[in-house]
Amino acid sequence: MIQTNGTLLNRAWAKVLLKHQVRVGVSMDGPEELHNTYRVDHKGQGSYENVVRGLNVLREENVPFGILSVIQLGADPLVIHHHFLSLGCKSISYILPDFTHDTILPIRERYGPTPCADFLIPIFDDWWFNGTLEVRIRDFWNVARLIMGGDSLTDSLGNNPFHFIFVETDGKIEGLDVLRVCSEGMTNTTLNVQYADFRDIAQVSALHTRAIFTGMPLPEACSSCPERDTCSGGYLPHRYSKQRGFDNSSIWCADLLRLFAHIRSRMGVSIEETQLRRQVLREKALNLI
Repeated sequence: MIQTNGTLLNRAWAKVLLKHQVRVGVSMDGPEELHNTYRVDHKGQGSYENVVRGLNVLREENVPFGILSVIQLGADPLVIHHHFLSLGCKSISYILPDFTHDTILPIRERYGPTPCADFLIPIFDDWWFNGTLEVRIRDFWNVARLIMGGDSLTDSLGNNPFHFIFVETDGKIEGLDVLRVCSEGMTNTTLNVQYADFRDIAQVSALHTRAIFTGMPLPEACSSCPERDTCSGGYLPHRYSKQRGFDNSSIWCADLLRLFAHIRSRMGVSIEETQLRRQVLREKALNLI
C-alpha cells in the first residue's frame, strides 16, 4: 500500500505498481474548487487536474486504488461523495480531521457539536439506500464489522496496538506520524534504518512500546461507555491533551457515538447483540465451541 497526492502518477509508475501488486491510496478533498483551496503546488497552483490525470492512469492500467479524504467540515457531503464516485473510485475513506483537546474548541464553536457525524451520516444513508457493495466506504465497513462483533481493521477505532511504524524518506524511523499534531517531536526516535533495527523503537519510550506493541490503556472516561469495546476511545491523536496525555475520550466522541447509533439502527443490531457476537467469536478463536 502506498499513499500519495497523485500529482506525479504516470503510466511508468502504474506499470511498476501493478507489477509489484501495490495498492494506491490517493489523497483528495473533493471537486476542483474545494480541492484546489487546500492542495496547491510550490507555485500556488491547484493540483486537481494533475490528481485526476493520475487517477485516470491508475484506472486505465487496472491498478487498484482508493481515495482518502479528510472530512471537509461544513461542506456538502453528498456533493463530495458523488464527485468521488464520478471519478470511478470503488474505495473511499473519510478521515476525521486531526485536532486535540487543546485545539478543538474553535472548531466546535464554528461547526457545532457533531460536524463529522453531520458529514458522514448523509453519505452512509446514500450508500445504504442507493449504493452497492461494489463501492467500499472503509469507515462504514469497519464500524459495521465492529458492530457485528469483529475486530477493527483500522487504527482509528478499537484501540489495538498499531503493529506498524513509519520510515521517512531519509531513513528515520518513527511511530505514528500523525502524533505530530499533539506536540512537536513526539514521534522522534533518533533511530534510522541505516543503523537500527525496527524492534529498537520499543526501547525509545513507554508511549512507543504501548502504542505499537502492547496497546494503550482504555481512557478512564470510556470505561462505562456502551461502545467501549467497539470505538474504544477513538483515534489515539484525537485523545491527547497536555493535561491528561492520552487519558481522554476522542474529541470526536459525540460524533462517533451518533454514527454508531445510526449504523446500528440501519443494521438492526443492538449493543447487547454485539457483545454476544463478540463473545461467540472469541470462543471460536479459542476453539471452545
